[in-house]
Amino acid sequence: MRLPRPVLLACVLALVAGVLPAVAQDVPPPAPPRMAAGIADKDHGPGAFVRVACSATCDIEGKVTVTVNMRRYLRLTLQTVGRGKGHLDGAGSIDVLVGLTNKAIRAIRKRGGNQVPVTLTASATDSEGRKSKLTRKVTIPL
Repeated sequence: MRLPRPVLLACVLALVAGVLPAVAQDVPPPAPPRMAAGIADKDHGPGAFVRVACSATCDIEGKVTVTVNMRRYLRLTLQTVGRGKGHLDGAGSIDVLVGLTNKAIRAIRKRGGNQVPVTLTASATDSEGRKSKLTRKVTIPL
């Protein structure tokens, strides 16, 4: 017995729709975290901040480093003079402060300085593994 054409056509369409659902939906993938940087104000102490906008839960890490010559001039043992971390539950945006360490602040003031040129490096990773990285050179006033 031969099936009627409308039933055969419906079966073929159901099979194609079940095999290729992603092509039919044409939904764009979620974007990776977006990042921006700036200098912290006097209320938050000397440092920099990282503003991150995520479409899902994400973790943010940042660090502030000085050049090798500046490290020697300030007589510091490490190039990293500040760190900061943050976590965002769900979609939204957050500001993460990356402050200077007290040891670095004392070393700068001891040498008569009132600002320090640094490199701010930050990374944000969302819950689905997408990663964004930001590197900026900023001068932090004390």
